[in-house]
Amino acid sequence: MPMKLPALLLLSLGLALLPAARAHEGHGEAAPRPMAAATPTAKPSLAIGADMDAQGGLWVARVEAGWIKVSVSRDGGRSFSAPVTVNREVENIYADGENRPKLRVLADGTVYVSYTRALAKPYSGMIRFAVSRDGGRSFSAPVDVNDDGEGSHRFDALLADEHGTVVLAWLDKREGAAAAKGGKTYAGSAVYYALSQDGGRTFAANRKLADHSCDCCRIGLAWDRDGTPLALWRQIFGRNTRDFALARLPLAPDQAPEAPQRASDDNWAIDACPHHGGDLAVDARGRYHLLWFTLGSTRQGLFYRHSDDGGRSFSAPVPVGDPERQAGHPALLLDGKRIRIVWRDFAGNRFRLLAMTSNDGGDHWQPARVLSEAVGPADYPRPLMTSRGGLVLWHTAQGLQVLPLDSGEAP
Repeated sequence: MPMKLPALLLLSLGLALLPAARAHEGHGEAAPRPMAAATPTAKPSLAIGADMDAQGGLWVARVEAGWIKVSVSRDGGRSFSAPVTVNREVENIYADGENRPKLRVLADGTVYVSYTRALAKPYSGMIRFAVSRDGGRSFSAPVDVNDDGEGSHRFDALLADEHGTVVLAWLDKREGAAAAKGGKTYAGSAVYYALSQDGGRTFAANRKLADHSCDCCRIGLAWDRDGTPLALWRQIFGRNTRDFALARLPLAPDQAPEAPQRASDDNWAIDACPHHGGDLAVDARGRYHLLWFTLGSTRQGLFYRHSDDGGRSFSAPVPVGDPERQAGHPALLLDGKRIRIVWRDFAGNRFRLLAMTSNDGGDHWQPARVLSEAVGPADYPRPLMTSRGGLVLWHTAQGLQVLPLDSGEAP
């Protein structure tokens, strides 16, 4: 039987019966021109994109009043450069927890930004991409990456390497729209992706990775050890069981995508979208590390597991955090055999930021530690690696916190 949850519990856990569309901001070199479909709010969103550059600079992308703004800190987040705007005209940009701008900074100073532009039709959007080739001083005019001319695309994910390969994946409703025109039904969305081999100057035709994904949970992307992109997403199994699936995204245009492999077996049957995607990382020996949230009939809460055979089999799930404190929205950070998991939880009127560490590649875990607390709204944690170790960004109503993940580290 599908799980029916009270609306209050859905909201407190970050779930929603339908994806919540929120609007916010960014600019470019040309004079801004408002768009008819743009209705951004003046209040900035706490949801940020972040990355570290090769010199230890901390880059942040945020959305305010219809503009995406990118800035960099050279002092561990204590101060930031004047923001550079990305988009050339005001856009209604998704900037909620699971659907925020993405940011990737390469060693040569190239900066990639992707985001979803919301359209007038509810729960619809276009996947957008822009690039800076001058160290973030200016950005190219954003382009639409989805090539079907429709507007049912959201929850973009960005992956890029130092050799000019850019991968964008997203949740796409074109299959459902086609089915509806033929009088048929189609469960959920599809996972689509697009590849660029020239640093984002051009993208190949969109490709479908899988049918029947959940509608509004973020996609996790990582490079496999052989340089092939790997994706983790919440998939609809059977009638309405929303567990996770895993698949590689072939780079060659004549190579068919692999059949997705089931990556979690929690049996979460729910007539709602959880708004709660997973995270994915691959270490140097090829071990897959997976992190996810569930309220299934088999288990409930946050869980970690790994695979040493390319996703054909998995370790037993390891519980992460306290489900009674609504632990959720986790992220992974790899540093050799050291793995950090960060997440936030909530009780009463207070959010907490927590971390848990494994020093042997995920076989054993140290007890969780509380890194910080906040009263009022708080974003999901964003872990990053520096030359001096791991740190985590946590954007709260009190401001942006940059916290070391190990004692003795300085941000």
